[in-house]
Amino acid sequence: QPVRRIGTYKQAAHSIAMYPVLRDDHVLMLSVESRLELAWLQQLDFDARVTALYAQPFALVWQHEAGTLVRIPDLAAVIEGRLVVCEVKPAHRLADEWTRMSLDFTAHTLTRSGIPFRVCKDLGAQRRHNLLILARYRWPNPFVARDVAAVRSARPTTVGGAIDVVGRLRGTPGSSPEWTGCRFEWSSTIVAIEVAKHLIATGACWADLDEPLSVGTNLEWVDSAWRIEWVA
Repeated sequence: QPVRRIGTYKQAAHSIAMYPVLRDDHVLMLSVESRLELAWLQQLDFDARVTALYAQPFALVWQHEAGTLVRIPDLAAVIEGRLVVCEVKPAHRLADEWTRMSLDFTAHTLTRSGIPFRVCKDLGAQRRHNLLILARYRWPNPFVARDVAAVRSARPTTVGGAIDVVGRLRGTPGSSPEWTGCRFEWSSTIVAIEVAKHLIATGACWADLDEPLSVGTNLEWVDSAWRIEWVA
């Protein structure tokens, strides 16, 4: 459970968004308080090395004779078995002296405890748009399971190459669904694009999300490379 609740009343200081993640084979809804947090949560969720995600995971409390400072990190992720704590801050917030000081306290406290700490910066509009689209494709689709397995095995270098793989598997070239007499048979182009989005969203391959996704999008098949750019 998060250590604090995000306000849902009309004039709440922070907006709320819900994002489903899979943990221990169960779907858990995480609450975030900004679109940038949501985008970073999706970015982390698409990394195959991430095995758990948390929002508002714990509170840090510093006691001083002048008062008490409390800070609650935005996100935390278990990456290759190790907890990484993330604070999401847009550029204009990073310019604030109080924000920088509290982030310094957080970084010092966590790193002294052996916990990696990262500050996540702004993400471009195109990347956010792509993340929103790909978030729909994280869950397995049993109707294209054979296609996913074939593309994953072939490892094409572009989405166009994935279309060729699916076309050979299905024998359905073209870009429009075809009526087979009893049902529509989706074309290899449509199926392959769906498959590519699923493989990107599950971290099987990487694409440049700062560019529009298309047939010409390059696919880089990854094992352990982490493509997230950090600002600390």
